[in-house]
Amino acid sequence: MASTLELALLAVALILNGLLAGASLDKAITQLPARRKIGLRAMAEYHRATDLGPGLFLYPILGLGAPLLTWAAAVALFQGGDVSSGVILLIALGAVLSIGHVITTAMAAPNLLRLRKGILPEKELGELYQRFGRWSGVRSLLQVLTFVVVVIAAVSAL
Repeated sequence: MASTLELALLAVALILNGLLAGASLDKAITQLPARRKIGLRAMAEYHRATDLGPGLFLYPILGLGAPLLTWAAAVALFQGGDVSSGVILLIALGAVLSIGHVITTAMAAPNLLRLRKGILPEKELGELYQRFGRWSGVRSLLQVLTFVVVVIAAVSAL
């Protein structure tokens, strides 16, 4: 059975990955498609007010905290050796998926960060949102998969 520290790391990783997966799905399923209805300029204004406002504090906490805690849980479980190899394999998979999430975030984020200085011309906004949407879709998939894997690892570690 996992130690108290290992279970605590798994629990916090699970919570942060769940929040991150939920936020990512909300963006992918509801927010980004709205640009087709409200227009690119309105979407850019929305992102300037949200992602480039309070999101500049929230998203890095979730986007970096979840992978760091997943990696910490993986190291603790691996070093502890008190859980099955299946649990270690699951959390290792979660750690690898987290690396993919960090990489895809590094590809997606600079697109929206270009809006800090102002709204771009329509053609550039279209290209920006196309790139951001593509990377965000892959990122969302990785984040949801990470969450599912961490849930299974946590339940299996009990």
